[in-house]
Parts: sequence; C-alpha cells; structure tokens
Amino acid sequence: MLRAVLFDLGGTLIVEGEDDRTSARAALQEISRNAHSRNFSSDPRKLVLNYVKQRRIHNIIREKFNVEIHLRSWLSELLSSTFGEDTDEELLKEAMEIFVKFRMMKLSLYPEVSSVLERLSERYLLGAVTNISSEAVPHIALRKLGLEGLFRVVVTSAELGVRKPYPWIFLYTLRMLKVSSNECVFVGNSIKNDVLGPKNIGMKAVLVDREDAYKEANCAADFKIKNLEELPEVLERIRLHSSPEG
Repeated sequence: MLRAVLFDLGGTLIVEGEDDRTSARAALQEISRNAHSRNFSSDPRKLVLNYVKQRRIHNIIREKFNVEIHLRSWLSELLSSTFGEDTDEELLKEAMEIFVKFRMMKLSLYPEVSSVLERLSERYLLGAVTNISSEAVPHIALRKLGLEGLFRVVVTSAELGVRKPYPWIFLYTLRMLKVSSNECVFVGNSIKNDVLGPKNIGMKAVLVDREDAYKEANCAADFKIKNLEELPEVLERIRLHSSPEG
C-alpha cells in the first residue's frame, strides 16, 4: 500500500537557475564589505577566486564520497584562507547569515507545485529530502513559499552528513515517517540521486524530466513525468498495482 511520497527540492519543486550563482556572488561581496568594515584586509576578487577553487574541490569530495560539507565548515575555511587565521566567530556568523539571506531572495516554485502538493497531502504523508550544506535553508525556503505545513519531515544532508544517493539518508527519512520502502515513492529530477538512490533500497522512483532530456527506456525510473501535474495519476497507478487486490 502506498502511504508516503518524498520529494527532492531544487529542480523538482523549487526553480533552479543562474540566480544561484548570482546570489553567491552578491553574498561574497557583502561578506567582503563586512570584513573590510571590521578592519580585515579585504580583497573581493581574492574572496571570489578562493570560493570558486574551494567549491570545485568540495564538489569533487561530495560526489566521490557522498558526504556533506556543512555551510559553517566551508565558510570558516573560506574566511580563513582569504582574511587570515584570526577571523573570528562573529565574522563567521555574519557570513552564514548573509549566505542564507541571499539564497532566499529569488525563490520561486514551478507553477503547478502548490496545488498538486495540497492535493497529495490529503491522501499521503509528504516529505522532502535534499542535498544542501545548511539545514536552515530548506525550512526557511518552504516557509517563505507557503509549503512548510504540507511536509511531515524535511531531511537534509547538512544534518546527517551524508548526501543522496547514500542509502542512509533515505532510510532515516522512512524511519521518521514510520513507513517501509515499499510504501513510499520518491520524486525528483536527478537519475543518480533521486532514482537510483531510492530504488537501491526498494522504493519506487518517479523522474521529473521537465526538459524531456531522457528516453523512458534509459532513465531507470519506474515512471517519467514532464511536470507534477502528471504525478497524482502516476501515484494512483502505483497504489493500485501495489495493493493486495491489485
């Protein structure tokens, strides 16, 4: 019996795009100004270059080992490498707040998301599982977008230290919802993270392919949809197929 539906966030429910890079640069500029006002030697170009270099290395580590590097950790490293080892807790705290603030500025949902989630929440337990370095960001984002009350759980790689597709992040979420893997469907836009990861622990997976980039035979998902408007019908098919009388 189908009881729960889990969702990826960025690229599935929340629009992703060039604004993410723009917000990071704007955040770095403000951090540089703050550091300068507190008499740290501040070179905005050096801060950006260090950020790009560090991010490239960290992304390799994340992808290879499925581990998360927390916002506090990588920002502390960035500030120390740019402004010197004497950077303090106050500057780090300000920098974390700045990054979160700019990430929240231009959030938007795909058009069909709110109505579909409200409809699904009447029938299923809903949860979100996302790879992100700050556990605060998804909660703030969902609250700002008016979705927070629809989700029973929001699980982040920041709080667990491991990233999708590592099995534990899915198993932990199932335990929080008190459902088994065969009672749950995962919905997301990444084959590696949102299809192969959930299927490896016995969940059904629905790929959201908004750009029609994958052929159904090659996507490994149980179902492929163009947008979430198709999801209620797909879930009904899964539910009927998995029910004892089906």
